[in-house]
Amino acid sequence: MNEINRRAHRLAAGRTRRHGSGYAASRGRVKVVYEHLESHVRGQIQDWIQDLLEEEVDDLLGRQKHERRAAVDAPSGYRNRHGKPRRLNPSSGKITVRRPRVRDLDERFESRILPLFLRRTREVDDLLPEL
Repeated sequence: MNEINRRAHRLAAGRTRRHGSGYAASRGRVKVVYEHLESHVRGQIQDWIQDLLEEEVDDLLGRQKHERRAAVDAPSGYRNRHGKPRRLNPSSGKITVRRPRVRDLDERFESRILPLFLRRTREVDDLLPEL
């Protein structure tokens, strides 16, 4: 990420030297690069959280997504698709994930990674009263 920032900064500096007062135009291009980068990072975070949720269910059930139960005494429970898309508001912007659902367990499954009604991170909650 630092390399991309350096390249964008060099691009802006080069535009300023060549065009003299064209800094405003180059600044707009740097902003476009930064917004694209920010969008890409948000997508990576979204995929990472989704993978963590899937791994949590794998650990709970003791098998991968498309595997059958190996033994009769294996943990009960089955995957039951995914829940509705949930919007999360971390400090970097909104992301959407779908929680995996599980059925036929002895007790209700609650994710330790993404609690049921959590929408914002602590950092965002701490920042809101200051605004």
